[in-house]
Amino acid sequence: MVPSATRLLPTLFVLFFLRCAEALYRGDQGDQEDFLKRCPPRTCGAAGSPEIRYPLRLDSSPTFCGAAGLVLSCSGALTLLPLPSLPKSFALSVVAINYSRGVLTAELEGSSWSRCLLKSHSLIDFSASSFDLVESKLFSVVNCSQRIPLSGGSSDGDFVGPISCLGRASDFMYAMDSYAYMDSVPPYCVMISASGWIPYMDFPLDGHSLSLLRLYDAFAQRRQMMIRVGRIESRNESLDYSETSEECAACEFGGGRCGFNQQRNQNFCSEIEHHSKI
Repeated sequence: MVPSATRLLPTLFVLFFLRCAEALYRGDQGDQEDFLKRCPPRTCGAAGSPEIRYPLRLDSSPTFCGAAGLVLSCSGALTLLPLPSLPKSFALSVVAINYSRGVLTAELEGSSWSRCLLKSHSLIDFSASSFDLVESKLFSVVNCSQRIPLSGGSSDGDFVGPISCLGRASDFMYAMDSYAYMDSVPPYCVMISASGWIPYMDFPLDGHSLSLLRLYDAFAQRRQMMIRVGRIESRNESLDYSETSEECAACEFGGGRCGFNQQRNQNFCSEIEHHSKI
């Protein structure tokens, strides 16, 4: 018997669907390969320099090689994070990128920062960028008429100073943990600013390990901070993070390589072996 047309229709539909799916798959594979060829990983040339790839890109690469706002630059062999708030004599050097976590490690580059660390690093402003600090501790600046004596108690770690570059030579200026108990502030001290912050890396949460004094000492020595990739402002004015950053971090965590399909206007995750300095 010859199969009726009504019986053939479902079979023909399935075959047509499979052929379309195969064509789409081949098209996607071609688009992915094309992206990876046109946007290969880049470095700024120095041995051990971090590998720069999607969602990040160098400013010398085509705009489609990176997500909006996630742009780095080269200055000689240095990889720099350009921020609108930084004067030319101040630079943030990117020393490592962890794509599976969506974070990078930046270092204060040059001697300009050292003139007054707690004042100069306040030039770092992420509000107009697509980056943000992973962790930081807030501090206030207090002006005291005399030195704050060390009591030997836990409150000693709430103060850093005196720091002469924060005021006049005759002043006793201190940075104070913004969350310190007010009764730990001597009566001869007056708060004059409440907008400072100190970045910190990964520290164990044991006792006084996160005291302002310890964090300042570590920051002054290492001059590094961890920065999250892909910050955006949400409608309720709280911080949110882009889908691209989250999708790419998940892709890299699973061993893939993240990229962008221009035809579909969406990210893709390709199973390609790669190496990056972390």
